[in-house]
Amino acid sequence: SANSQAHHRDLPKKRHHAKAFIAPGSWTDVFLTRLSLVLAAYYAAAVPYHVAHYRHILDKTSTIVVPMYVADCLLWLSIARKFFTAYTNNRSVLETSLAKVRRHYHKTGFVFDLVSAVPIDLFIWASKGRVAMVVWSRLPRCLRLRDVFNYLFANGRGMNRIRNEL
Repeated sequence: SANSQAHHRDLPKKRHHAKAFIAPGSWTDVFLTRLSLVLAAYYAAAVPYHVAHYRHILDKTSTIVVPMYVADCLLWLSIARKFFTAYTNNRSVLETSLAKVRRHYHKTGFVFDLVSAVPIDLFIWASKGRVAMVVWSRLPRCLRLRDVFNYLFANGRGMNRIRNEL
């Protein structure tokens, strides 16, 4: 009994690799993908409007600021999900290893997503910067249009996907 316990302790322990828990095409993935498309459309419309008309909307800051920062929180959620969503590798194999999923995201889109999501406007506002600078600093959010192009042109579907979606 003592020998078997000692032998059991000496055996190498099995490593359990964490798995990505959002499968491509699952309802969670589809919902969060569509959410990111809605955010991209919001940023594409709202940010240029705010830049062009910031002097005229200063008195309506609560109706402008609240949706902006709700969208920013949802943007961070959209970015966080990419750390947990499996992907298909170059050999057409579904990659579910959490470490590989995260490494792939860091190599392919994380820096771009981070640049578009960093709240530079909050830093400028907190340092008592001018309103114009706060509004202009939100322009990187328009980079989210990349999500729309990635969605439409994924796997070479392009215009066929546009026709099917409409």
